[in-house]
Order: sequence, then structure tokens, then C-alpha cells
Amino acid sequence: GGYLPSHGQLITARVAPQSYIDPFRASQTMVESGVKATPECEQAFKKLQLGKEYRYVIFRIDMKKGLIEPIVLAPPTNTYADFIKDLSGAGPAYAVFDYRIELEDGSSRERIVFFNWAPDDAPVRAKMLQSSSAKQIENKVYGYHLKIECSTVGDILEEDIRDKLDKMARR
Repeated sequence: GGYLPSHGQLITARVAPQSYIDPFRASQTMVESGVKATPECEQAFKKLQLGKEYRYVIFRIDMKKGLIEPIVLAPPTNTYADFIKDLSGAGPAYAVFDYRIELEDGSSRERIVFFNWAPDDAPVRAKMLQSSSAKQIENKVYGYHLKIECSTVGDILEEDIRDKLDKMARR
């Protein structure tokens, strides 16, 4: 407590220390960054998800504007190798990839994978902003099937992604 001279009254309210995080309140567990996702993020995702206009979309935070924006809209003819090349050159970014799984019966399924890409060599501030802004973009790309947190190309090898999606398809 303390004395507030302008009003002449004693303040006795208990305040939790700043480092305390209530594990039962998810909204407290991560500080919001103030970064917002643009409407173009959701529009690009819908074109990938419903319109099949894109194979993948890569989003990045524009540090000056404080906005998450789509920076790569890849045509359906692009491959996973193209995706790795584009993502690895983007710096900290988010991405969605429309992955086709071939099933044993000869049919195929489309599965959307969300990537939160924070390369090891990125500046710490950029990675922190990336982490604290993830919910903003995740809310705009609602409907993905698998989320991958990654920092090296080794984290997102195609065979590993395919294995995870195959296991999901068999459930």
C-alpha cells in the first residue's frame, strides 16, 4: 500500500507482481504485440483454401506499419521445394501451404499446413515480435490442419510433413 497525497487517502490494494502469470487465463500467457493482420491475409487464405488459387501464401510483419501482410502468393503449380526456397529467404514469417496427400486407395486429400517460421539467425526482437503476434495471423487463417513451429529448414523437411499429415489422414 501507499499514501496518495492528492486525495489524502491510504491505498491498501494488493497488486500481483508483474512476473506472475495465471496459468488458467490463456489471454495472460502471451503479451499482445499490437501488430494486426491486414484483411488481405484472410482474403489470400480463402483463395488458397476455397478457390485453390494459390499453393502457398507467405505472410510477414511490416515493422514500420505494425501489420502482417501477405508477401508471396504462389500459383498452384509451385512445389514444396519452391516453398522452402521462398520461406527460407523471407526472414521471420508465417505461411500456409496447401498440401496434397495421396491415400492408399488412390484418392487424395488436401491438407493446409500453417508454419510459424522464426529462423535461428533472425534478430531477437523480430523473433519476439513474431511469437507475440502469431495469434493475429492464426485467427485470419482459421481452418488449417497442422501447425508447425520452425526455425531451420531441417524442421520442415517434406518427408516429415508428409508423415505427420499421413498419420492425421488415417485417424
